[in-house]
Amino acid sequence: MGLKQDQAQARRLYELAANQGHARAAGNLSCSHRDGEGGPVDLEKAAHWFRVAADLGHIPSQCNLGLAYQRGQGVTCDPDKAYKWLKMAADAGDQLARKALTRSGGR
Repeated sequence: MGLKQDQAQARRLYELAANQGHARAAGNLSCSHRDGEGGPVDLEKAAHWFRVAADLGHIPSQCNLGLAYQRGQGVTCDPDKAYKWLKMAADAGDQLARKALTRSGGR
């Protein structure tokens, strides 16, 4: 029972909600673009929506945006921006961000 999963429809709905300022939807939309769920992989769009969600205070997106800057995925590699976003997420308790900061040697 239940509905059949439709990742393309999920992506469209996430975008509608993200455009209305819903942080978690923007984070989910980012992951959809990054992972190619419901459409093609688009790292630039993923980074854009991670930034939107991060600016809205979505902690996992702050971490993911920091990782994008650290790896140069969809954005130009920028260690300062990577540190800023990873530190913000780590300070909010994100374990992945803490590990990424530790691996990179912090500052």
